[in-house]
Amino acid sequence: MILQIIITILHFYNIKNYIIIPFETQEDKIQSLSHNSIMSTLFPNKIETKINVGTPYQEIPLRIKLLRYPISISSKSINFYKMIKFDEEKSSTYKSIDLRPNYYGYQDFQLAKKSKENFYLNEKITLKNLTFFLATYELDNYKESGVLGLRIPDNDYRTLDVNFIKQLKERDLINSYYFFLRYKNEKEGELIIGILPHQYDQIHFNENNFVEFQGTIINYSLGLLFKEAKYGNKIIDKEFESELAIEDNFIRGNKAFQNVLFDDYFKQYFNRKICFNSSFDYVSFKKLEFYYCNKEINISEFQNISFTIKNCDLEIQFEGKDLFFENGDYYYFLIYFPNIYYSSSSFRLGKPFFKKYLITFNQDTKMIGYYKNIIINKNNIKNIYPWIITLICVFCMLLMGFYIFYYRPYKLRKKRANELDDDYEYVSNKKKDNNKNYFSINE
Repeated sequence: MILQIIITILHFYNIKNYIIIPFETQEDKIQSLSHNSIMSTLFPNKIETKINVGTPYQEIPLRIKLLRYPISISSKSINFYKMIKFDEEKSSTYKSIDLRPNYYGYQDFQLAKKSKENFYLNEKITLKNLTFFLATYELDNYKESGVLGLRIPDNDYRTLDVNFIKQLKERDLINSYYFFLRYKNEKEGELIIGILPHQYDQIHFNENNFVEFQGTIINYSLGLLFKEAKYGNKIIDKEFESELAIEDNFIRGNKAFQNVLFDDYFKQYFNRKICFNSSFDYVSFKKLEFYYCNKEINISEFQNISFTIKNCDLEIQFEGKDLFFENGDYYYFLIYFPNIYYSSSSFRLGKPFFKKYLITFNQDTKMIGYYKNIIINKNNIKNIYPWIITLICVFCMLLMGFYIFYYRPYKLRKKRANELDDDYEYVSNKKKDNNKNYFSINE
């Protein structure tokens, strides 16, 4: 038993190097607003953490993003947007690697200076001289203060040393390049780096159910290659890629999805005139189309949408009614589409996917993982492993205290009492023998 406890403690020690970064997000349920206000509120998904940067530190809100971005912060030189920016001149530890801003060529990411600075993740973890990009132009169309980008490492010399997870690994703060995101509730969640879910929570996740497969690289991030997608039993599309983007609050469909859903659902219940006027309409926001309908529509008749991944046996399925959210007098469809003027036709799985399945990423091996027969809910991941270790240690200490202060003295007292009893019996018997001999002599 003691050997098992030692092995368990050593196992915990070996996996202790992981980092938890809490984040906040907005709720799906929002107040009744105009259609454009709703779309601008929910798009994109605002996943935000706050990190202290510099000396003395400045608190900078960073958006967590899977696609495209390295770790980047907006400079105070961006003076035409009202947002929190980093003032490098006030920090005594700021170091600029680039003498002037360079154009790095990312979509929506313009001029930036490669820099080094101290980042304080929490009271215990300080990342000294962390390499990052100090943006001197807007980070993207949403005027971010900063981005905690989780893009995979590439061979571009300009971005090779700006990878966040790689820098954590080089500092021995994490054991591996694994990371995953999970929601604790509608408003908050955690980015967990350097550990797998079954190491983090052995109660809800079994290592034997963990399956990994090779991901495909899309926009400097890991994505999926689908064998096919179906609406009910009808095939929508075959052999297509999908981005995985937790920063997107919706699912972005391609043209094939748009055509099939119109033919099989929208037209089935409404003629085209009603479809675009009173009962069903669309909102265009940033060259994208979002669809909504009146509550008189029976959304339960909308069939399930399923996806089959090409290089594994995972089938992703969304129930029809789960693809709508309610607001005011309308239902809004969680799949949006590029409009006719938008050139991109790539598919994208966003927040609805990450709330349904727990997906792991490995930046080193480019593998994506999941757990067979497990669909997550809001509260099914709890870090109880340290508590188990603590309880085992407390039990061992109590057991040891019981042995030292009670059981061992009790056994010694009992042994001494037995010895005294033996001595007394011996003396008594000796006296009896002496008396017996005395009377025998007198006779």
